[in-house]
Formats: sequence, structure tokens, C-alpha cells
Amino acid sequence: MRYNRRLKKYCKRLTAAVLIAGMTITGSYYGDFSTYAKTGKQKVTLNAISKKLQKGKTFTLKVKNVPKNIKSKKIKFTSSKKSVASVTAKGKVKGNKVGKSVIWCKVSYKEKKKIKGKTKWKSFSKTLKCNVRVVAKKVTPTNTPKVSENPMVTAKPTATAGQTTTAKPTATAGQNTTTEPTATAGQNTTAKPTATAGQDTTAKPTATVGQTTTAKPTATAGQNTTDKPTAAASQIPGAAPTAAVSPTQTVPPIATASPTPTATASPTPTATPTRRPATETASEAYQMVHDLGLGINLGNTMESVSRYKLGSVNAYETCWGAPTTTKAMIDGMKNAGFKTIRIPVAWSNMVSDDGNYTISDGYFNRVEEIMGYALDNDMYVIVNIHYDGGWWGQFGACKKDSAGNTVADETRRAAAWKRYESYWKQISERFKKYSGHVIFESANEELGTRLNDALNSNGYGFTEDMSSDDIISGNLTEDEKYALVNQINQKFVDIVRASGGNNANRFLLIAGYDTDISKTCDTRYKMPTDTIESHLMVSVHYYSPYGYCDIAKPSKEGYIASWGSNDEISTLKSDFKKMKLQFVDKGYPVIIGEYNVCDTKNSDGTYTRKTGREVFIRNVCEYALANGMCPVLWDTGMGYNRSQCRMSNDIDKELFEGLYKKAESGTAYVPDETKNEYVWTGNIGASGWNAVAPVATDDDWNLPVSSVGAAYQISGIDWTKFTNPYLEIKINSLTAGSGGSVDYKVANKVNEDNPYYKYINTSDAKASGTFKLSTGEMLKIDLSKDGLSGYDNIYIGMVDKGSNAVAFNANVTITIKDSSN
Repeated sequence: MRYNRRLKKYCKRLTAAVLIAGMTITGSYYGDFSTYAKTGKQKVTLNAISKKLQKGKTFTLKVKNVPKNIKSKKIKFTSSKKSVASVTAKGKVKGNKVGKSVIWCKVSYKEKKKIKGKTKWKSFSKTLKCNVRVVAKKVTPTNTPKVSENPMVTAKPTATAGQTTTAKPTATAGQNTTTEPTATAGQNTTAKPTATAGQDTTAKPTATVGQTTTAKPTATAGQNTTDKPTAAASQIPGAAPTAAVSPTQTVPPIATASPTPTATASPTPTATPTRRPATETASEAYQMVHDLGLGINLGNTMESVSRYKLGSVNAYETCWGAPTTTKAMIDGMKNAGFKTIRIPVAWSNMVSDDGNYTISDGYFNRVEEIMGYALDNDMYVIVNIHYDGGWWGQFGACKKDSAGNTVADETRRAAAWKRYESYWKQISERFKKYSGHVIFESANEELGTRLNDALNSNGYGFTEDMSSDDIISGNLTEDEKYALVNQINQKFVDIVRASGGNNANRFLLIAGYDTDISKTCDTRYKMPTDTIESHLMVSVHYYSPYGYCDIAKPSKEGYIASWGSNDEISTLKSDFKKMKLQFVDKGYPVIIGEYNVCDTKNSDGTYTRKTGREVFIRNVCEYALANGMCPVLWDTGMGYNRSQCRMSNDIDKELFEGLYKKAESGTAYVPDETKNEYVWTGNIGASGWNAVAPVATDDDWNLPVSSVGAAYQISGIDWTKFTNPYLEIKINSLTAGSGGSVDYKVANKVNEDNPYYKYINTSDAKASGTFKLSTGEMLKIDLSKDGLSGYDNIYIGMVDKGSNAVAFNANVTITIKDSSN
């Protein structure tokens, strides 16, 4: 996810004790590890934590390791879905129909304990679980390749010569295996930088309260905003970036030659299939995202990168402070309630340097081995190309011509396409025999703003040659970046589908623009066309509000210590509802690929849990699970304690157990297609040059409204449903001091010269006039002649940048109707 632009110097070697004691990157600090200190006593468990069962067959669950000297022993079995799998009082489970169920087992008894020298009977109670998957007795073959023809591969790959997968390697002479310093005990580094090299930093009005700030365009693996530069100083020639807590992301191999481009930097997709994302065919997609349940990231592990080349796979896996991943760790994640694991990967760590970008077998083997740990638990696995050393800026690479002008570097742009295509061809071929439990994700947060990232001479964003003087940012416009994002995602789909095997039917995860909700909901972002219906999902990240999720130091501007007011919860739901309306209801389930909340960093170096963290997580997960989305927690070993193989504290343990039960007891999402009008009720207004961030006051809305500078953007409307559409704005109430009248403009586009502040040009207005600010007043505007089609946005401006500006706050109902209604 995140990365830092500068690392503090520190000693070459870290002992295992130091790593466990507190060096971690990007995770939030969740509590004392001693909460779950291991003891010599065996835990009470079931004889199985997951079971695949044919319909009509049975097996028996038994409780293990119950102490001998006990009394009042009670064991009660229940099933979350009796229609799928039933269970008797003695633990005999029967598969009734195809599907998934959870068998719960509550064990209670009294055990003799010595307390202050006296023997007393102490009560014990624990609820155990076993995930049951009921499958059909027979699979009917089809005349096209299906997943059943290539069953899930669970056998571990044979390590290639010289591969290290468990032991941490000894540093060779002169080798620094601890290139990336780790954060101090429990340090939160979930924050993200606010700008990147090449980003427009023209002056803009300050964001108003409540403004959506989902995943920042430059967010990367675990950067702590308390130590980050406000602009990417490390990518400005001669600038020395501020020291940061988590590792610098740069990688290794340097291509020996720049390939000569044989095509344009934006190749045409290899196929032009017909898009068929109708919701009536999307039931399989909705069921899939429901089955994913709760997810967790294996953060700061296989995506860890170094400014310098490291000698082994394990050196990369552990260079950001993570321990070597074991099966026990993944087993524990499953037991904690997580059904999906996202494995971010930096494939460039170990590739050939001949321009062909061949990924090493050793790196492939290790990723595949970790995948196997999860698949053995019947979990789902998401694999991507992560930040990967920052080579993504090659897509928009520039250079200086003989006259000193900045021009496109077509050679480097062609190399970006070659690398991206090479990686996905290799990944697709390697994993095409795996079942549908494996999902490919096109990218991380780099599709968008980062396509203009400045590069060093070797083509990476930040490496050992950072002092190079040829660092130049890309010059792609916003429209060009959107077009390029769409082309990259289309190329991803084309490559995977063309590889055959189970990839022909595999669910694919399409990275959103900057994985930002508002930017991904922009009409310029397009989902790829596909050769199979309803097998695409879209990925966004959620770290909003930024000051709460990402800023740890109270002294840092924008820091927020608590969360959970009605308005804050409403804003979260509004953000997610935009994705629901724009994608889920159109047949594209959503993966919230990352979310979390940092802890407060105190002046003495300790950390304190922010107030409302569990409220934030509960709202993210509950709303996502109920609306066709899968929430995937960003974790680097602090929320889930990898050394103890369980959650780090009782609060999170109980929280995720409860969320797991809710997810398992729920059903797959089905969109409501009965409504033929769009409605939103909430608070809007004007303050200075800004449109006040809208806050919904009625959850029953289906019209996404957001503020973009001086205007309100209305999106997600299917204009094909209307014959003669019109816009209606009714004032329900006004705050004290609001009144008079305001000039308004309505248009289907805005001026975007400044990406941070958009407004409606008078010449672009389709309608304009004066609106009286009085309770009960209603404004009606005919939209039938505005040339609206598809899912075009419309914009409403009620802000005057001149001396006639009127400040007001009102609760309104905005409706889009057909004149025939």
C-alpha cells in the first residue's frame, strides 16, 4: 500500500528479539503482545476448523484437549445455515445442499483452580467454529474449459535450487540485509503523503468539513504522515526528503538496455469483446463477493522493497520487519474470522535485467507457497502488482529535448507497457490451474496520479541512484491519465483471459483510479470489457477522514483523535453508497482493498488507541458486507499478531469474531431495480468560494451528490431511463442567518484547469437564474434538452467567486424525475 521516500540510517543487523519487540511498518499499534502469551497448556479445539463435504455425506466434530478434572461439562452444537449443513447434539454434521455454513460449538465446564492457596471451581466457556463447504455429488462436464477441469492446486511447489523459504539468510560480505529501518514498537505508519512529484500544487481553497478524502493518490506501503514531505521532495533534483519511518520503495534490477518501441505507448487491446455487465446476470458475482467475507492484507511482506539489491527471497520478505510467513500465521487468520487474504507483491524485486522482465522462480515459488497456506484453509487469495519500486511513472515518462523542453519519453513509456504485459503473462501462466479461490488484481494505488511520478535514471521512483540529475515528472493531463488507466486495466483483462485454463473464468479485480472513491466514480473511469459476464470487480481503498485514519501526531495539522458522530457515520455511508450505485448495482462488486485507523503517537513515544476505532471498523465492514462489497483490513502484524497467530487484543478479537458471524449469517446482495427516480436529502451550502461538503440526513437515497470546488456534482444517473428528465431542488429548512437569494448555474461539465477547484463557466451553463432561499421554495429545471446520455454527470453551482457571494446552509431534497412521473 504505502511507502516512504527516505529512510533513517541504522545498524546493519537486527536481532530477532528487536524485530518481535517492536519494529513494524505501517500497522497501527493495538496493544500489549503479552495479552496472548503462550503457555504450555493445550487449547480446547475442534478436530477440524474447516471441512469440504459432499451433499448427503456426514462427518463428526469432536472437542479436543478438554481437561480431565472438570465438572458440569456442556457441549452445544449449532449451524449458521441448517439448510446447507445440519448438526446433531453429538456433533454429527450432514451436508444438505450446496453452499457454505458454519458449525458453532459452545464448550463450557468448571475446572479446579488454585486461587490464593485455595482450590476453587472456576467456570470456563469458549465458542469454537468449523467452516463447512457442501459440494455437489457430481460435476457435469461442459464443452468449454471450466474451473472443475483444473482443480485447486494445493500441493506446494518444489523449491528451485538455492531457494530460501524459511530461514532468514546470513548477510554476505558487505551485504546490508536490514536496508529498511522498521518503526519503533507499535508505531503506526498508516498515513499517506498528500502530493507526489508532478502533481499540480497550484493554490486551492481549503477543503470544507466533511469533504471526502478517500485513499490519497500517493498512498503507499505504510508511510507515516508525521514524517513525510508535503510534496515528494525526494523526486525533486537536489532536494533532500524528510526522514520517514517506513521503508523507501525501490528495487533492484536495472535493465541493461531500453527497448526500442515498436508500437505507441498506449497499445490497442488485443480483443474487443462486448460488455455485458447486466445486473440480471450478476448473481454469480454477488455470491462471490459474499463468499469472500472479511479480508486481511499480508502487509509489508512480499511487497517489501529495498533501495539496494538483496541476496534472497527471504531477505526481501523480511526487510521491512515482518517475520517469515508460516502456515500457522495463515491458519490463525482464518481462525480469527478472515476468509480472504490479499498478498501484495513486488515482482520487480527479483527479475532478469535483460529487458524481458522475467520473474525469478524463487520469488514465484515463495508467493505460491504462501498462497497454498491460504488455499489449504479454503480461503480466497488476492494477488496483485503493488508499488513495486515505483516504476509506474514510466507510463507517463518525460525527458528534455535538445532545446530543453519537456517531451514524452516514448522509449521509457514503451518499456512500461512491456514490463506490465510481461508480468501479467507470467503470473497468468503460472497460476492458471488454480481454482476460482485465486483472484488477480490489476494494480495497487498507482493507476492514476502516480503514472506521472518522477523517475531516476534506472526507471524506478526511488533507488540508490536517487542523486541522478535527470529526474523529470510526467506531463500527462488528467484526461490522459484516465484514458491510460482504462487502457492498462483493459490490457490486464485481455492478457489474463487469453492465457486460458481457469483464467478464462477467473474473477478479476480492477484497480480504481488512485483507488479513490470519488475519482473512481468519475465518468472518465471505465470498467474494461470482458469475454465473460459478471466476473469483474472494482477495488478502492478507504482512509477517510485522512486526519483520523492516517495522522498519528497530535501536533500535525489535520490530526483527528476521535470518530463516530452521526454526521461522520453518515459521510462514510455516503462514500460507500457512491460505489454501490456506480458499480455494485450495475453488476460490479466492490473490494475495499485497504482500510484501517492509526493510533495516536504520544510525546513519550508510546501509542494510544484512537477513540472510535472499533466504531469505524464496524461501520466499514457492516455497510460493505450488506451492500455487495468485501472489506480487507490493511495489517502489517500489529492488528493480527503474527508471532502469536491471533488478534493482538481482546477488543479486536471480539470485534472481528462478531463481524464474521454477521457475514456468515447474511445472504448475497441483490440490487433493488424498482426505483425509477433519483432522490437525495441532506445539508448543502456555500462558504466563501467553496460549496460546503454535502451530508446526507436521510439514508434512503440513491443519488450520489459530492462537492467539487464551487459546484455540486451529481453522478450515477442512467439517463436512458428518462424521456423528459428534470431536476428539482426543494429547501426543507435553513440554518439561522441564511436567507435572501443565490445565483445558480446548471451544466454537464465544469472548468478543470485547477484539479483541486472546479467551477462552472457561465458559457457552459445549460440553465441559470436566481433561487430564493426560503423554506418550502422549490427550483425546477428542465434537463431534456441538455444532451445527457449514458451516465453523464451534471453540476449545480450556487457559489459566486465575486463580491456577490452569499453564504448559506440549507437542508434540501434533490430529485431527478421524468416529467411523466
